[in-house]
Amino acid sequence: MIEIRKINNPHFKCQDIEYKNKDNSLYMTYGGNGDLYWHITGKHSKIEFPYVYYDFVITKEDYDLYEKFRDLYNKIFFYKSKITNFELENRCWRNIADYKKVIEEEKRLFFFERSKLVFDDKIIWYSEDCIKDEGWDNEFPPSWVIIKPIVDGMLLQFKVKVKKEESLKDFIPDVTIRFCNDGCRYRPFNGPFMELYNEMMEYDDNYHQMHIEEYMYLTRWK
Repeated sequence: MIEIRKINNPHFKCQDIEYKNKDNSLYMTYGGNGDLYWHITGKHSKIEFPYVYYDFVITKEDYDLYEKFRDLYNKIFFYKSKITNFELENRCWRNIADYKKVIEEEKRLFFFERSKLVFDDKIIWYSEDCIKDEGWDNEFPPSWVIIKPIVDGMLLQFKVKVKKEESLKDFIPDVTIRFCNDGCRYRPFNGPFMELYNEMMEYDDNYHQMHIEEYMYLTRWK
């Protein structure tokens, strides 16, 4: 089971969300700069120089949490672009053809932006502290998170690029991923990540009603 708790963050006057399993702790933090951060620490899953990997698996054993991360994935992977009602009410369309042109342009832009983020069945988000081509930065080494569905679960795989193999003898780095809200390189796909954070702020781990999928998953292994 994954333990979920909210931790007061006096620096940013908000709450961090911690997800803790037997190996790792995953933190979601809303920074004072208005950006969202995911930070994972604990036991790395493997090292294949120059990369260090951390895996965080959410299974149907924690069905409520699994659903939230699956919804995050689906919002990005299967998103349908649409114009809001406000925009419809405040634009004067001369004819249906003009309206269709706007819809098609929105779809084109959507799929162009989506192509930066979705690869086969994986969502790959490069931390917005670093440059996307994995070029080295002394302050912010290249790091990214891969989100993908697995059998009965969701896998979050974090990677960080290490400059010198010798340094791993003394220090294994954690991984931090930045999701910018202002000037995001993946806009509008930063939205679902902030929505997940906001949903988790309302999450009450003390109240838990077992879902049938959760029951089936747990009884399968007995």
